[in-house]
Amino acid sequence: VPPRNLSCLSFAQDRQEMVQVMYLVAHPETQMTPPGVPASPRVPASAGVSTAPFLAMNGWSLLAYILSALVICYTATGAYGKTNQQIGDTFPTLLTPAGWTFNIWGPILLWEGLFAVVQMLPPLRGSAVVQVLTPWWLATCFLQVLWQMTFSHLDFDVAIFFKLGIFGSLLGLCLTVDNLRLTAAEYWLCRAPFSLHLGWVIIGTLVNITTAAEERLLTSTTMMALTIAALAYSLAVAALLSLCRPEADPIIPLPLAWGFLGIWSELDTMLRARGESTQTLPEPNERNPYGWGEIVLNGFKDAALFLSISCLFLSITCAVLRLMGVTLCGGKRRALTMGEADDSTGRFIPMERVHGPRVLESPGHVAFDK
Repeated sequence: VPPRNLSCLSFAQDRQEMVQVMYLVAHPETQMTPPGVPASPRVPASAGVSTAPFLAMNGWSLLAYILSALVICYTATGAYGKTNQQIGDTFPTLLTPAGWTFNIWGPILLWEGLFAVVQMLPPLRGSAVVQVLTPWWLATCFLQVLWQMTFSHLDFDVAIFFKLGIFGSLLGLCLTVDNLRLTAAEYWLCRAPFSLHLGWVIIGTLVNITTAAEERLLTSTTMMALTIAALAYSLAVAALLSLCRPEADPIIPLPLAWGFLGIWSELDTMLRARGESTQTLPEPNERNPYGWGEIVLNGFKDAALFLSISCLFLSITCAVLRLMGVTLCGGKRRALTMGEADDSTGRFIPMERVHGPRVLESPGHVAFDK
């Protein structure tokens, strides 16, 4: 017969475990020890935390990336519809970039592929940043596949909606992750790749819209007005997304600088193809369907170069602000509207137990602001 004190201790431990199990059954979303009950010494503090949902989401993220990357690479070969270069040659506009501009997909896919791999590893697998961005990331991959399929088959009107959906999902991802205070590794692995993709989507959306307008053979006045509005929109959106956030984002303007440089190159090629012609209203041809004169082409070419330099300057400015630690719009990171990790054990606290705003310092750590 064990001593009385040992029997009492065993009974108390069993009671604690029973209360924990009952609380988890009543509140399965919390996965933690109930209020006022200390963790059982025989049960690890992380007991009850179900890793299966996180592993499933991690696996779906990797599969979604593989599917998206395969479709992008497959359509780039021309085996499924037309390539971006062929579409640009068939429907040239004042915003059509040179073919080499689309090589930016290399860095985008490599960087996002790195994220898709590291988010499967233990340090990030169950982290708050991976949990909150995964739904947005899955939507991005799904919409990217649909856009590639519709755009390569010249269904430009439907492709516009998918492209806007990609923009919205990437924007939602970035804004959601910006609510967290990330470590340097988390930023470069789980946030920066999507800034690069988001910046390129801005250019891609404008090209998609102007290509759809050119297919419908809108008037030259309408096409010029649409092009001017698109240029103004792109710079404004780049500045807004780069500066109106807790910390400046120097990556978003870089794809725009690259894209505008490609537009400048294509317009320069168009002018060189015309030679030394002195006609102010040349006959339309396959490279210049609206018969744009040299003044118009030179004007938009110089504007594209100016915008490319402006976006590069914006990127440098944002990098300096970020290195200096300047806080912009939003101030401190806000708390998520979901349970977050309590401590290094990885347990989750329900919202009703949190008093005051929370700031996530790193995966598995929460600081409380009084």
